[in-house]
Amino acid sequence: MPNGGRLTVGVVAVALCALSFCARAEEPERPRTNEYPSLGDQPAKPEKPAMTGEDISKLKRDLTSVRDRQAPKSKTKAEPMKP
Repeated sequence: MPNGGRLTVGVVAVALCALSFCARAEEPERPRTNEYPSLGDQPAKPEKPAMTGEDISKLKRDLTSVRDRQAPKSKTKAEPMKP
């Protein structure tokens, strides 16, 4: 590339950098906020619990039944691996 081409590429690169800098300068500055809650802040208590007592007992029953169905499968004898 002749020197004139390098100079043109350099000028274009500097112009693009200047344009991006000006665009950033025009953006309004965002207010600074603290992303973390204060040490003593507690989250608000929910009005309704995530799960009722009935839901919890149903879930326990379902999990127990699934565990019991899988238990016999894991107790079967496995053949040793052959080399």
